[in-house]
Amino acid sequence: MSKTILSISDLNVYYGSLEAVHDVSFNVKEGEIFAIIGSNGAGKTSILNAIVGLVRYTGNVQFLGEKIDNLKTYQRVARGLSLVPESSASIFTRFTVLENLMIGSYVRRSEKNDMLERVFNLFPRLKERSNQMADKLSGGERKMLLIGRALMSNPKLLLLDEVSLGLSPLITEKIYAACEEINEQGITILLVEQSVWKALEKADSACLIESGKIIKIGTAEELKDEEYIRRAYLGL
Repeated sequence: MSKTILSISDLNVYYGSLEAVHDVSFNVKEGEIFAIIGSNGAGKTSILNAIVGLVRYTGNVQFLGEKIDNLKTYQRVARGLSLVPESSASIFTRFTVLENLMIGSYVRRSEKNDMLERVFNLFPRLKERSNQMADKLSGGERKMLLIGRALMSNPKLLLLDEVSLGLSPLITEKIYAACEEINEQGITILLVEQSVWKALEKADSACLIESGKIIKIGTAEELKDEEYIRRAYLGL
């Protein structure tokens, strides 16, 4: 049986006095793809931000069997967590593609050449455009760059926030194929996705979030068969 790589217990996330996530608990097993599904504003992104220490929260986050609640974001990254944000705003548009990728290797400088080769094998398009300024990239290429930069830290757990948002169906398939390859290479994936069917197709386990609370949790197949999810989210 796979061991637990991430354990979330009684998580509450706050923005000022607003509680965005309420008493969320779940475990992610090593080697799996775990999807957090739900509509926009449900609290999915807030959970990811709490895991990497970007927002104020209460509760416990354990990674590789150790509590990381008192660690700063860069320390969590050094432990093996890496977040791919929904927005491409974090891309340095006045830097080249290669320079952006190198920024992601700051906690794994000794491994940067191996990691760069891994990224270029996964996304040959980034290698082709490595000396191009990042502001010239298409939406799909920017998403590849965000994923590639996150991989440069050689993570054990990759957190993906809405990887398909704003992309064409063709590019979405390419991005998801790359994510499956990443997972096959031994990296556990925690995926946040509005596209419920797509997420459940790719995931091993999943939970449904509504208004900051977990409504359903189980295997992806179990959630596919849930009458409420089929009716409310899948249109079946």
